[in-house]
Amino acid sequence: MFLKKLLPFILALLCIVGCFSACNGQKTSNPSTDSSPDASLPSGGENSVIDTGCAHKNTKKISSKEPTCITEGYSDRLKCKDCGEILDTTGSIQPALGHQYKGQQCIYCDKPEPDVAVEGQFEGTQVFWRLYSDGELEFTGSGATPDFPAGQNSYFYRYNKAVTSIVVYDGITRIGDGLCRVLKEAETISIASSVTEIGDHAFEGWELEELNLSMRLKKLGKDNFTSNKLFFLELPGSLEYVGSGCFESTQLITLRVPDSITTFETVEGQFSALENLAYTGTMEQLMRLDLGKHLLVDGKCANVEVHLEYTDEADDLPYCTKRGKTFGDFTYIVYSDNTARISKYNGSEKDLVIPSKVDSYTVTGLYHNCFEENKSISKVTIPKTVKKIEREAFLDSTLSELVILSEEIEVGDSAFDGCNSLNKLTFDGVFTDVGHGAFAGTHVSNLNISEKMMAVRDSAFANSEIKISDLTQFQYIGDSAFAYTDLDCALNLQGVKEIGMGAFYKTGIESVDVTGVKHIGAYAFYLNGKLTTETVTGLDTVQSVDPTAFDFSLS
Repeated sequence: MFLKKLLPFILALLCIVGCFSACNGQKTSNPSTDSSPDASLPSGGENSVIDTGCAHKNTKKISSKEPTCITEGYSDRLKCKDCGEILDTTGSIQPALGHQYKGQQCIYCDKPEPDVAVEGQFEGTQVFWRLYSDGELEFTGSGATPDFPAGQNSYFYRYNKAVTSIVVYDGITRIGDGLCRVLKEAETISIASSVTEIGDHAFEGWELEELNLSMRLKKLGKDNFTSNKLFFLELPGSLEYVGSGCFESTQLITLRVPDSITTFETVEGQFSALENLAYTGTMEQLMRLDLGKHLLVDGKCANVEVHLEYTDEADDLPYCTKRGKTFGDFTYIVYSDNTARISKYNGSEKDLVIPSKVDSYTVTGLYHNCFEENKSISKVTIPKTVKKIEREAFLDSTLSELVILSEEIEVGDSAFDGCNSLNKLTFDGVFTDVGHGAFAGTHVSNLNISEKMMAVRDSAFANSEIKISDLTQFQYIGDSAFAYTDLDCALNLQGVKEIGMGAFYKTGIESVDVTGVKHIGAYAFYLNGKLTTETVTGLDTVQSVDPTAFDFSLS
């Protein structure tokens, strides 16, 4: 596809020029100013938390839950009537009951009594473990389990195919590094609230479908619960630290995050399917986390809708419930709100009209990769019910004409990347989000952009025929966002916070106003011969400029 071919070329070229520039000793226009992405965020430090001004003085009891054999219960949780936040650490927690067998059957859940396959105790601790013949692995006792660093097998490497569920009972305080990383067949994990810390790679795995986290967990090490099969996840209000890679998923639709978290590290592609982020704090707080910048700025996760100060209603946001249903030549997915998304087209029509309904379900989206490499379609009409075109939906297809009847729509990462024939767009509504590389390499020129969009994502319009001159509504312009486009205009960027690397590389712009911009990245305006110190306005107001940002010297 075009995007994958373009970026390596640009990066290689930029590295060569960068080395040359470095050897010639070029300096930034303001060397005392931090030129990192964090320089464009509110002051106070990456991990500081902004006080929302609410002391949670007016609260009410909102919920209770009975304990089961493997999961805890709680009562008298409080909700702030002023700001709506659930105070997760309030109320009382009832420990899981544990299976109690009588007459070869649990008196609580009627589960047949399994045999004990193997059991043991961690050396030097009061922590015991037991693996049953039905695949359930339990941890009991008190204190912390030992660490099993990378390269060292944990106790359970020989049982990695036998464990299907894991239960950590009350009394365990810490789960050590790598403890269960080999247990990738586990579908259910329940962790008691006596656990306040989980080490790195402790639950690195693949099959997880149900997760009951400790309600008093404070620190979660990196790469835990990776490649899970969860659709909805609510993190406890006690959590303060989340390491990189945790909850990485291609299926997670809705994530609830409390504002107690001061560090939430991320890796590329960590939440590729995420659509709803329910956050109990403010946008300023969210943007201090790597998570916020990853989802909203870095250009890797389009189609994420942020619900601020969202509380107990987060579990009402839709998630996938059924897959593989068919309607004529269409395969579709059903969501919990009784809507559907087209996941595959199996026909051969050139002029295709997407149905607004399949069976009894309203079609609200096109699922990722649904028309990938489709070589039959030429014109596609999208009904007004559709609000999302997900990532790589038309990747490398023969689409040449697109008609959108919706009033507004979101477009995911690389949705039309490689659609080299796409030259006609009929759409009277607005795009509320345009993903990373979404229109790269297309011939689309006029797009109506919603005022809600805060960022132009990486390579969104690279090598396209987009015509745009006023970008003052945006806070961020991503790497290579307009690279190799023929803008040929006077460009207004007043007030944009950050302009990424190669954002306007070889675009033919005649002049540019950068008044109030906080940071301009490497090669942002490189190979634009008409730009000189006279045609660039407001350069003296920019907080930091990479020395290679322009063709001309900044010294």
